[in-house]
Amino acid sequence: MQSVFLLLGSNLGDRESFLKIAIERIAAAIAPVLQRSSVYETQSWGKTGEPDYLNQVIWLSTDLSAREVLQKILAIEEDLGRHREEKWGSRTIDIDILFYGAEIINEPGLQVPHPDLHKRRFTLAPLAEMAPYLVHPVLKKNILTLETELIDDLHVKRYIYNEDHNELMLQNSIPQDLDLSILEEIEDGSNEFLVESIDMFLHQTPELLKTIANGLAAEDWTIVAQASHKLKPNLGFFGMLISQGMMQEVELMAKAGAPAPDVLNAKFVDVQAIIEDNLHSLVRIKAEKEAEL
Repeated sequence: MQSVFLLLGSNLGDRESFLKIAIERIAAAIAPVLQRSSVYETQSWGKTGEPDYLNQVIWLSTDLSAREVLQKILAIEEDLGRHREEKWGSRTIDIDILFYGAEIINEPGLQVPHPDLHKRRFTLAPLAEMAPYLVHPVLKKNILTLETELIDDLHVKRYIYNEDHNELMLQNSIPQDLDLSILEEIEDGSNEFLVESIDMFLHQTPELLKTIANGLAAEDWTIVAQASHKLKPNLGFFGMLISQGMMQEVELMAKAGAPAPDVLNAKFVDVQAIIEDNLHSLVRIKAEKEAEL
């Protein structure tokens, strides 16, 4: 079985419905969908003047070959009215294979990993939400690092599905936990200190989160406590006081030998979601500040 990540996009007609129908067809024709990202809206990439896109990444596991997966998604695209008339043209549905396990494939009509995924925020943002530490087999960098290094000024908006209203709504479920006032008071107005501090945080934090996650998986509470303790000052420096308090709880529970491992894991999952949401914000802030230098 191979883990497969697919990117879905639509900028014509009822975009949300096309995404939903495509996911249903993929589940029926290829394999059940194990996880799906939030829906992201962005301007058309590669061609201006086109309608905005809705994009979503899904993850599935299948024993079909990459070529067989491609054939099935092409059939789904055609069935949903996709017409390939011009490069980067508008479409009812677009389905791309981003990763097929760790395989590197260069065949006519089939390139995996997708050759442009590291250049596109609308691809990396949903991927980083789902699999921030997934390593690109060619570039040898994880998804969060690729997003950090990305040069793409297209703004991406994240949506969640509101079941009460049966519609997509702008993401607002994760607490706002980011205050750069301490850094802004220190920096001299040139933005250089702020950019350097953000860059260091963006590189250190994912590694510490990964260390904590691995420690939890191995039930190595010493590692969890040490990494949590190391991360706390950095969170405070960036005004992430909610995250800092939650990480303090993770550290204390780990130091106590994790008498309730499920509670500890749940606490870490919650704080990790908040921190990773802030990491996405810091990527954008860093790009804005660098442009002002």
